[in-house]
Amino acid sequence: MDDLKRLAEELERIDQFMVRTQKDFNYLLEKVHVSNRKCAVNLLHYLALRSLDIRDLQDSLHKYGLSSMASSESHIRGQLLAILQRIGVETDLEDDGFDYEKSKESFVQRTNALFGKKRSESIPWIMVTFDSDFADDVGMPCFPRMRSYCIFVRTSSASRLLDPTMTRNCCVLMEQSS
Repeated sequence: MDDLKRLAEELERIDQFMVRTQKDFNYLLEKVHVSNRKCAVNLLHYLALRSLDIRDLQDSLHKYGLSSMASSESHIRGQLLAILQRIGVETDLEDDGFDYEKSKESFVQRTNALFGKKRSESIPWIMVTFDSDFADDVGMPCFPRMRSYCIFVRTSSASRLLDPTMTRNCCVLMEQSS
């Protein structure tokens, strides 16, 4: 069997698994606000993919100069379908899915809603992860002891993290230690 045909069949099996996972968890998706549903579907697709060991598949994709899907979290099924199209398989991404362009548009809309419009495009959105020792810092008594902190901030200046003059709230995601 041709390598590309075998690769296409494996990608199609993964796509079917993503769609089946979406159907299996539809009862949860129905509870997600309509404005967040596409993101929730994408998250399910991403989790379905990451539940599989795809290292050999990624090596094969690299061999043919195709995306290994390593940085496609924001549009994972759209990326898988784009790869299938590149190797000659006809596919169609439903309206509830993200391709690269739709994921970028969604990202801009959501970051602008969360942080406000950037004063300058040269200022990146960043995610800062802190070591658990940071929880003992006396300057942060409001945080309970956590294993990690992932805080989205407006600028690369760490001094802005707790600046009370910030005009918008930051989304703070925390993972509790077990």
